[in-house]
Amino acid sequence: MHDPMTLRVTAIFWETETVKRFELRPLDGTPLPPFTPGAHVGVELGPNLFRSYSLMNSPRERHRYEIGVALDRNSQGGSRYCHERLRPGDLLSVSPPRNTFPLAASEAPALLIGGGIGVTPLISMAHALSAGFGNSRTSISVIPGHAFR
Repeated sequence: MHDPMTLRVTAIFWETETVKRFELRPLDGTPLPPFTPGAHVGVELGPNLFRSYSLMNSPRERHRYEIGVALDRNSQGGSRYCHERLRPGDLLSVSPPRNTFPLAASEAPALLIGGGIGVTPLISMAHALSAGFGNSRTSISVIPGHAFR
C-alpha cells in the first residue's frame, strides 16, 4: 500500500440488512487527499487482509471518507471482518484514493445504472453531478431494486 494514512472509524450505519456504511476520519482533523467521483481506497484489515472499497461520499468532502461494505455470507475475509469486528474508534491503515472508474465530465445528461453494492461509486458520482460536475444537466431518479424482482 502506497503512503497509507491512519484513519479512525468514527461511525457505522446500517444501510440495509447486509450493507454497512463506515465513516473514516483523520486522527488530527487535517484535510484528506482529494478524490474524484468513482474513486476507491485500499483498506488494510489485518495481516494479509487488504481490500478495496469505493468512496461513496461527495468528492467535495475532505474531512471524511465513507465506504459501503456488503456482507458476503461466504466471506472469509474483508466483509466479514468489517461487519463483525470493526467498531467506532478502531484505527485502519488506508491508501490514498485511486480511480479506475472515473466519471467523464460532459454537458450531456448522465445515466448511472448499478445494482447491489455496485452502486457505491455511483453515489459519489451522483453527489458530484448534483453539484454541477462537468456542467451536466442533472436529474436524479432512484429506482428501488425490488422494482425489478
